[in-house]
Amino acid sequence: LIVGLTIVAMGTSAPELAVSVSAAMDGEGVVALGNVVGSNIFNLGIVLGGAALLTPLKLNRAVVYRDGGMLILSTLALWYFLEDGTLGRDEAGIMVGAMASYLLFLAVRRGAGVEEEEDEPAEKHGSIGKDLAKVFTGIIMVVVGGKLLVYSAVALATLAGMDPWLISVTIVAAGTSAPEMVTTLSAVRGGHHGMAIGGLFGSDIFNVLLVLGVAGVVMPLEHLMAYQDSVMVMAATVLGTLLLCQIRGGLGRGGGTLVLVVALTRWILDALGG
Repeated sequence: LIVGLTIVAMGTSAPELAVSVSAAMDGEGVVALGNVVGSNIFNLGIVLGGAALLTPLKLNRAVVYRDGGMLILSTLALWYFLEDGTLGRDEAGIMVGAMASYLLFLAVRRGAGVEEEEDEPAEKHGSIGKDLAKVFTGIIMVVVGGKLLVYSAVALATLAGMDPWLISVTIVAAGTSAPEMVTTLSAVRGGHHGMAIGGLFGSDIFNVLLVLGVAGVVMPLEHLMAYQDSVMVMAATVLGTLLLCQIRGGLGRGGGTLVLVVALTRWILDALGG
């Protein structure tokens, strides 16, 4: 779970960071925000719901209360900061500081209170150096692949005359969430539910606090007043998913189907401009 919340989350959030920072530097704050909002809804709806269709997922209390609570608080803080339509450098700095504090908390706790049974024993690996090389190689491939997918999709959507917000919240979001989908399904198939779920929640926390935080520090994000309600939709998605998991003690195929259908419907409505 801790590996998922940190290493996996950082790696799979690399495309969102690259896209949002680039958008901020170009003065496209709408694209930076839309990328994060769309990616987070995509992760907890389509990716998590799809994973639950493969096998019922067990969510321990650490995910529901600690990490889910952190994600909700982060999202609500973002909603509050956008009340004036701008995410300034001071507010963005607070978000980056909150992310650093959260990582420090995880490092100190080191998974305390987390109980998880893997479906199969952990695989034996080689030296630490080789494992680190694999991690960094994988992250580089994730970034390059994500950027190729995103920029190609944006080019096609732009030619079709789509609005920048719609492009970012649908096509860009789906493209930058491709790494989360691949790593989550791979972890679930290997029986590592904690890493899969931790990766998704960790990635969403990274997206809100670090991705938008860094983007806002580089260049204040402006003209976002019209999109504050979309941030609340993101918060509602997180809360609804957590409540469903808490009531049922996890996310089974029925709950996964419900989450997946709702997220797909939202994604299609966004794509159609609804």
